[in-house]
Amino acid sequence: MSWILQSSDEVLNFNIVIIGFAVPLEISVSELMKATLSPKKIHNIFWLWVVSSIALTSFYKDVFTTEIILPCKRSLTWAHTYELEEHGFQFFFPIPPHEKIFLEIYANGTPFEYIRNLEFSRALAAAREYVGKSFRLLGHKRFAVALYASEGDTGIPRIWKGLHYKWPADIYSNLSSCGKFAYVDARENIKRIIPFLNDNTDGTVFMAGSDEDFLLMRYSIQLRQRSKSNFVANKVNSLQVSGIYKWWEDWFAKLRPNKLFTYYANWTRPTVSALEKLDFSSKFATTLRVWGICCGICVAGGTVEILLHLYTTYLNREPMKIVRKVVRSVVSGLR
Repeated sequence: MSWILQSSDEVLNFNIVIIGFAVPLEISVSELMKATLSPKKIHNIFWLWVVSSIALTSFYKDVFTTEIILPCKRSLTWAHTYELEEHGFQFFFPIPPHEKIFLEIYANGTPFEYIRNLEFSRALAAAREYVGKSFRLLGHKRFAVALYASEGDTGIPRIWKGLHYKWPADIYSNLSSCGKFAYVDARENIKRIIPFLNDNTDGTVFMAGSDEDFLLMRYSIQLRQRSKSNFVANKVNSLQVSGIYKWWEDWFAKLRPNKLFTYYANWTRPTVSALEKLDFSSKFATTLRVWGICCGICVAGGTVEILLHLYTTYLNREPMKIVRKVVRSVVSGLR
């Protein structure tokens, strides 16, 4: 913030004070440096100062550029998926893609009324029947009970809906609309769908949940013990221990992956560049707004200082006018 002196004499006196203080200080500092430091050290200190100035300037520029260009970092506000139901979310589940009758029903626009028509109906049914005391599994039970409560013609607003992989436009239009929506699918499917959904120019960002054991079901093969060596058990055990079974699983997953929304949308890689996704307008508008506020504060401060200067100058002149009038009246009276 600037400041204004009262008169030219004061400015002159102030400049004399600065010169009288700065010149001896500069001479003493330079003489002290020459006496204590060698020219080589002074040269190194000078270039260190230059490099530090360049580094600090680059750092400030990078901070400003990063704030403007990089997208905002987002984080999940929940720890478990079943908490979404308590926050009023609506859920979308995949419909079994290989069932022809489900495909015809979905194509006709007929809504699904029962949980058994969804992909994870068995997991939801098992979660609803849980009778233990695990806090996490009890949360899964509350979630399943809330879903089952709205199926059929109960009159309760339904909080779930089915989506078919062959209609990729439906998932984006539903999830990106105003409201609280979540899509529930297998973990490996979510990882493949997220890049497809985020490949948009609307600025909508989709995130995967961190609750990896939600509605998790494990399948196993039970082999009965026999008096003789079990050939099948030995072969399965050797395949698993050697890693061959895992290798075959990965190979078949690459050879015949699940045909998700991305497959039917003919999407193989992002088509929208990272630069097109950036919301320059809002960030620049915010920066210009902050800059405008700072300029307004400076203008207001300068205006106040000018008014104070004029006011104090006026007050200083008024007593002088009164003194002059008194002197003139006295002189005229003496005459």
